[in-house]
Amino acid sequence: MACGQSGSKPTTTAVSDTFFPFVLPWNDGVTGTATDLSFLNVKPAGKNGRIEARNGHFYEQKTGSRVRFFGTNLVTSAAFPAKTDADAIAARLAKLGVNIVRFHHLQNDWDLPNGTIWKRDKMQLELDPAALDRMDFFISRLRAHGIYINLNLQTTRKPIPEQGLPASSTQLKDYGKKADKYYERLIVLQQEYAKALLDRTNPYTKLKYKDDPALMVIEINNENSLVGWPGESPGAGVPGFPEPFRGELVRQWNAWLKEKYQNNATLAQNWPNLDRRGASVVNAKSQWTFENQSKGDVTFTPAPESGSQMTAPDLVASVNNNPGPAWHVQTHIGGLTLKEGQPYTVEFTARGDRNTAFSVDARLDQPDWRFLGLSGSVSVTPEWKTYTLTFRPVGTVPGHGRVGFTMGDTRGKVEIKNFSIREGEKIEGLQPGETIGNIDLPSAGLNQRSQDYVMFLAETERKF
Repeated sequence: MACGQSGSKPTTTAVSDTFFPFVLPWNDGVTGTATDLSFLNVKPAGKNGRIEARNGHFYEQKTGSRVRFFGTNLVTSAAFPAKTDADAIAARLAKLGVNIVRFHHLQNDWDLPNGTIWKRDKMQLELDPAALDRMDFFISRLRAHGIYINLNLQTTRKPIPEQGLPASSTQLKDYGKKADKYYERLIVLQQEYAKALLDRTNPYTKLKYKDDPALMVIEINNENSLVGWPGESPGAGVPGFPEPFRGELVRQWNAWLKEKYQNNATLAQNWPNLDRRGASVVNAKSQWTFENQSKGDVTFTPAPESGSQMTAPDLVASVNNNPGPAWHVQTHIGGLTLKEGQPYTVEFTARGDRNTAFSVDARLDQPDWRFLGLSGSVSVTPEWKTYTLTFRPVGTVPGHGRVGFTMGDTRGKVEIKNFSIREGEKIEGLQPGETIGNIDLPSAGLNQRSQDYVMFLAETERKF
């Protein structure tokens, strides 16, 4: 639309007759054109040996030549194309300048019938020979066009009892991530799967995958860390694991403490109790805010007559169902000014009408809603218990801090009282009745207990 001088009537210019179809065919593998970049690829991929990483760059093993990579994902059905399409896809990718592809989410159970590596009647249990044959042939054609392979192993395989796991395995969230770093049967399942893929001979290349230099990258376990993501507290989510998955990590944690400290007297010396808390940033006038984005059967009931100069009003949360992800159900107190790098202690007492869990986090109350250094988990029982989490805010904006609970995976009624956020640290040392052997997983904190927990998780992950 073109407009004349101010106050004049807008005029429209017909432009449809100046347009013409411009199509990028999916199977355009014609070489030698001005847009063809396939000449950049050494063919076949791996011709000059494996790719090595040195000083932040990639090099061919045999020639010492530096290589740069431009890649894309091949997800679910894209990883298992029909043989009649495989060469055309590989040629098209090479023409676009692609020289590495990432085979991702092969273990999914949603892209049916031809987008998963599993037999349809043995999902999560047995590899499908037909799917493997399509993938083998496709990889042989990618290789022929100078395209390297990044093959993902553990991604979206669901833990189920038929794999030799407890019945409670179906309650593990997010494909059993974190639990599959320390629970022995889950680790064995990953080993068996890796061997089934990598010790096979591709009939079209005559090479075992483990011996093929075109297989440049193996991703062992996708987007998964016991220690945690940036902004996420170590072991976040683990306290809510069902038994025996939670108990197994508790057992390993106590064994680690036994090896380090030998006895309770030494542990008590290294885990002192100390309270250095000062002013509170919440009080009885603080307002809870709520989210229920998926419109589940969720209610939040504050008690406005409760609270004190140091604590926010008490709160009752009832979560009977939530059709969406966990973050769709939240409650928080916002508008907080949290000082960058200053220690803060979040403390509250809670109980549930059943065993359940939820996350405690600090983040901005405005876009980009980023974490501010706290993302921990607590598990509650029908008995009242006090929870203490200490953190140092990072990336704060004055007046826009928010601390609260993510409860979309919580079930039942949870009562919360004496909620406080105070400057300074409350160091949680060895408590009465605690001895090596019965010490539970700690909350987020800056004390020696929490530092030991981080080291335990890191060593467990390195062992994996």
